[in-house]
Amino acid sequence: MKTRKSKNRYNDELTDEDRVRFLSLLSMLNSKVVLSSRPNKGDDFALKDCNTFSFQVMTRYGVRTEKLLFNYEPNGVYRSTFSCKSFSDRQKFKRRKKRWGDNFEKTTDRRSPRETRKDHGL
Repeated sequence: MKTRKSKNRYNDELTDEDRVRFLSLLSMLNSKVVLSSRPNKGDDFALKDCNTFSFQVMTRYGVRTEKLLFNYEPNGVYRSTFSCKSFSDRQKFKRRKKRWGDNFEKTTDRRSPRETRKDHGL
């Protein structure tokens, strides 16, 4: 069931037996549960009645697939506008999201350093 490509990333790692016990515990819970992991047959088999959602993420080793398994039916639209307690919190979140996007755009600038310096008058 191992999906990790690198070794010695964490001090404590679940053994395959621990993972099986964890998954069986999750399947018995009467509450909403979301499990995020890399796709693997063990999770799919143990949580076969769960809904799934897969998406691509960027890791230090390149693009990988991440999979969410959840034991409930999504019954609405989930937006960040509902994740904050007040207008001020939503405003902070909105500004943070814009700043992260701007920073990401800066890091994905494919121009040469010389062209970038010219844009900034250097």
